[in-house]
Amino acid sequence: MEGSGMQEEVLKKLEEQLRQPDFVVEPGASDVVRRYMQARSSDPAAAELVVDVLVDNYQGYGPLGSLMCKWLNIVKGPVVEASEAAPGSSHAGAANIANQPQDEYHFLKEFVKSRFQPERFQNFFSSGEKRKEAVTSLLSHERGRQLIYELSAEHRNSLMLTFAIQKIMKQGHQDEVANMGSSLASYFMVFHGLLSNRLQTAVDLCRTAHSADRGGSSAGPSNSSGHGQQQGAASSNARTSASFEGLCRELADSCAGSQHTYLHAQMLLRHLSQSPDGKGRMFLHMFHRLERITAQTQPTTWSLMPMLMPSGASAKALEAAQVVGRLLAVGSPIGSADVTRLWRLYCGDAPKPPLAVLQHAHLLQLLLSSTFSSHGGRALSEEVQTACLELLAAATSVADSSSSSSSSSPSHPCGGASDPASGQPDSGSSPRIPTSPHSHARPGQGANHGSDTGGDDSHAKGTKRLRESEQHGCGDETEEVLERRRQTLAALRAALSLLSKAHGKLVDADVRAASLVARVPVACLGVLHAVKHQLSRVEFYSEPSALSAAAIYLRLMMTIAGERPELVQQVIDVIRACLEVQGSQRVELSKQYLQGLVSCMRDLGAVSEVIQAVDDWAKAADPSLIRIFIFMILTVLGPPYSPHFASWLLQLMVACGVQRGRDLSKGGRNSSLLLEFGTSASGVVFPTPLDTKSALLLQQLASGRIGQDRAGS
Repeated sequence: MEGSGMQEEVLKKLEEQLRQPDFVVEPGASDVVRRYMQARSSDPAAAELVVDVLVDNYQGYGPLGSLMCKWLNIVKGPVVEASEAAPGSSHAGAANIANQPQDEYHFLKEFVKSRFQPERFQNFFSSGEKRKEAVTSLLSHERGRQLIYELSAEHRNSLMLTFAIQKIMKQGHQDEVANMGSSLASYFMVFHGLLSNRLQTAVDLCRTAHSADRGGSSAGPSNSSGHGQQQGAASSNARTSASFEGLCRELADSCAGSQHTYLHAQMLLRHLSQSPDGKGRMFLHMFHRLERITAQTQPTTWSLMPMLMPSGASAKALEAAQVVGRLLAVGSPIGSADVTRLWRLYCGDAPKPPLAVLQHAHLLQLLLSSTFSSHGGRALSEEVQTACLELLAAATSVADSSSSSSSSSPSHPCGGASDPASGQPDSGSSPRIPTSPHSHARPGQGANHGSDTGGDDSHAKGTKRLRESEQHGCGDETEEVLERRRQTLAALRAALSLLSKAHGKLVDADVRAASLVARVPVACLGVLHAVKHQLSRVEFYSEPSALSAAAIYLRLMMTIAGERPELVQQVIDVIRACLEVQGSQRVELSKQYLQGLVSCMRDLGAVSEVIQAVDDWAKAADPSLIRIFIFMILTVLGPPYSPHFASWLLQLMVACGVQRGRDLSKGGRNSSLLLEFGTSASGVVFPTPLDTKSALLLQQLASGRIGQDRAGS
């Protein structure tokens, strides 16, 4: 009886399996049927019963699913997943897998991803060879490997997935793994391959950029095609810079997983930056960009600065790096105790740490913003303010250790890099603070980045001097250096004094002090920071003295722009920010700011810079203010007009509705200005045809019909 009961139980379970929907297409269906027939070998109707059960429970879900997948592909097309094909990705592996049909495998993959639980595979290595063989079989297909990549990106601590990644790399798919990008960077062997891939791409970009530079520099001004070749080189350099920035950001994303990957990448870049050729400058630039991008999301990165110091650095150099890293990690408000400690290291008794640490771009920005965020630096105690000023003077009064290699202004990262001693990135960061206190760079000077003569040797010499500086400290401070430091410190104090008098009245002595400030770059940057800090506050414009103070601030900025052409862009940016904050509340203030932009355009030649700033401001500006600006321009800038300038001005007129101006019917100055502009612009040959509204407006301006129509009405 007991054996009969067990037989019935087995038959019941087998029948339950046979009655499952679509069981006839299951891989183990034949085995279940065989066992069932053996259990009912004495029943002649067993075979017919099995056939009936399998047929009755066949639903056709498989063919129905295939049909639905075909319909989806017809209606929606292949699926493109963001995780598989990142925007701007240049990886062939990602591109090949991006456009996949929405077939059964796709939905099965999504099902597995939604149900995958890493803890259920903890005993993967002790569960026998069958599971390992199943994983190996999955890895033989490209889409199977893609499933492993996606699971690994979501579950980074799974031993089974780590085993799968290792198997993929052993099968010879290293490039495919590296091409998956930073999602697999937590696996160190993957990260190392990814890093190697990015560095090789950077070297290729550097070679392309140098070839473009040689082509642009070989076209002299007398060559009829020289201008076109130089424009082509400039366009190529812009593309190179964009690609290089993308590489740096991809690398920073790869390093975001842990500190050991970040340190590994930075130490390798530091080592490669000592190469005596142009690639050394490029790797140094990558070092600084990686540092800055990573610190934006992980401020604790700054605390690793001592570990990234060159080998053989002195104890004081390591101490200075530790203090600087702590200051940068905390940020604003600046730590008083650390500033005082750093001041004692650099302004105390010899031996002193190397200036390379003190000249870090972000430290200089922090010192500058902390000192100039309030009038006269009253937000800081006198002791801390003095320490900040003297540290700024010490850092910016001595030329960079590799100044000879940085004298040019490279048009792309591969043509030059920031100085090892300054620690300052070239692009994408805060404005560079020159370390030569009285340099006066003019636009277009020193752009010899297309030439190969002398650049490599000067970089090698600069790198050698840097190592010596980092090992032996600042060295002897000559009387010349001390005098420059005193002058820089005096200019910084004069800047603070001028800013404290902005709400009063400047006397002749203050005007002379402004000239002194304008000769020292770091003092100029301090003034611009303070002005932007004040004029960007909405509360400032509610003060009774706002109008007179703004005039003084604007006068200081224009003095700086006239003396320091390299800071004109920053002056324009500050004025644009002031216009955006001010809005249309006080028209007289807005007129002052607009007059400043016109002066930058007329007196300083910053036409393209002002055009860009006005375009950004005009998107949300009051149309009446835009019209005021237009007539300011027409008053001081007469014909002839370039096609680009005339087209831009016409578009601005259309946007703000110049034809509806109230004073056009009076036959006054504005009507004469518009008629003069229209007459001149109608003879301009525009490379790109004007849009309909601009062309109609130009026709009306040239014929003087706007003013006449208004007069008749």
